[in-house]
Amino acid sequence: MKIAVNAMLLRQPYSGVEVAIHNLIKAVAAQAPQWEFLAAVPADFAASTDMPGNISLHRAPGWTRDRAGRIVWEQLAFPGVLRRQKVSLLHAPGYVMPLRWRGPTVLSVYDITALTHPQWCKPANVWHYRLMLPRSVRRADRVLVPSEYVGNELVNVPGVDRDKIRVVALGIDAVFRRIEDATVLAGVRRKYGLPKEYLLCVGNITPRKNIEGVVELFEHLVPDLPHHLAVVGAKPHKRRDVLRRIEGSPVCERIHMLGYVPAEDLAALYSGAGACLHLAHYEGFGLTPLEAMACGTPVVVSTGGALPEVAGPGALTIHAVDAEAVKLVKRVLSDFEYRGKLVERGRAHAAGFTWSAAAQKVISVYREVVAERG
Repeated sequence: MKIAVNAMLLRQPYSGVEVAIHNLIKAVAAQAPQWEFLAAVPADFAASTDMPGNISLHRAPGWTRDRAGRIVWEQLAFPGVLRRQKVSLLHAPGYVMPLRWRGPTVLSVYDITALTHPQWCKPANVWHYRLMLPRSVRRADRVLVPSEYVGNELVNVPGVDRDKIRVVALGIDAVFRRIEDATVLAGVRRKYGLPKEYLLCVGNITPRKNIEGVVELFEHLVPDLPHHLAVVGAKPHKRRDVLRRIEGSPVCERIHMLGYVPAEDLAALYSGAGACLHLAHYEGFGLTPLEAMACGTPVVVSTGGALPEVAGPGALTIHAVDAEAVKLVKRVLSDFEYRGKLVERGRAHAAGFTWSAAAQKVISVYREVVAERG
């Protein structure tokens, strides 16, 4: 069987969706060595050395580097590539599928924020996904979602059949494991200009991630704690209001904007942090809290979207930035018995999220669709 995967979103630096696509392709191909995989990638895609040998790459033309070119190629040219390559099934892991393709298709949808909360999205994303996402969901044979929360949202889209939705939780990259070496931790702190005591927030600087809420919580914590706050994530080209809120904080000298951080450094930053704060307004899944748990870091999450479902018993969940939340976070940082129990629960919980387990479920869905379509 020959499986095609639309991996045109794989451009560095990766955020959550790109991480999911990259790791899932590798895991599925590794567990199905008897199948051929064709991955459609950008012209400048740098193939990693850990890609299984049964994955071949189809590089799109250079004119697809911008968003408009990519969309045109996916919708008009990619179906012809699939037919010429005689693929058995297409996996479209990035919200939309080429509507001119009539073969068996599995679609991945990580959230429907562009439909439900357009104010948190780029206008181009809102336009594209409002036009294409509902049609893609109705056309696909199966739709993979990372959480029950997203599945329940998706059935509210007109014409969507609940029976074809499958929940496949995402996995945690193996790099995210506890680092105990004090020399390594100190070296990473020096690299990013951090003191020994710090809190960590990981997420692109966008309205949906609610970095402002994290800063507000930190401001309440600062009078009684020595910690600084490290914020990891790409800075926006627009939405300067988020950055102005951070820069205007009365404790801005204790807030460190680190920008993009490679995974190896991020694992060390998680491991050395007093806690990881993830107070997003909405998440369709939320890899960050699980990565932090896998590194043995206490995690504090909001009730945004699927976060309570995904973080489960491994995290402290707060409903708002209020006096009670401040009290609970201070306890995480000062009560070592309570902190230890939270860390233990987090590690045990995170251990259940692997790319191997996700790949097994996806392969099962592939077989189901191909058998159904003959």
